[in-house]
Amino acid sequence: EVYKIEGGGRHTLAILRRKRDNAKRIYSWGRGDDGQLGIGMSVQSAGPSRTRTAGENVELIAAGWSHSVCVQSKQAENLEKRLKTEARDRVSM
Repeated sequence: EVYKIEGGGRHTLAILRRKRDNAKRIYSWGRGDDGQLGIGMSVQSAGPSRTRTAGENVELIAAGWSHSVCVQSKQAENLEKRLKTEARDRVSM
């Protein structure tokens, strides 16, 4: 099932959670010219591909114009609030 989804400049990230053990894995698709898909190549992907750079139990994802970030810590909630506040502050400038 989809746990979280984020859109970047020209790519999308999703965390999918497996029901049997609650493992959370990142999938990505779209433009990957700068490696932002995390699949090990700088290519485009028309459909979801599992990332190679993150393990299981990811709590937070963020997608920028040409980069992606994930957090696997239980402290992800505090970081998510901080990132959203910083992004909102940049937009209001």
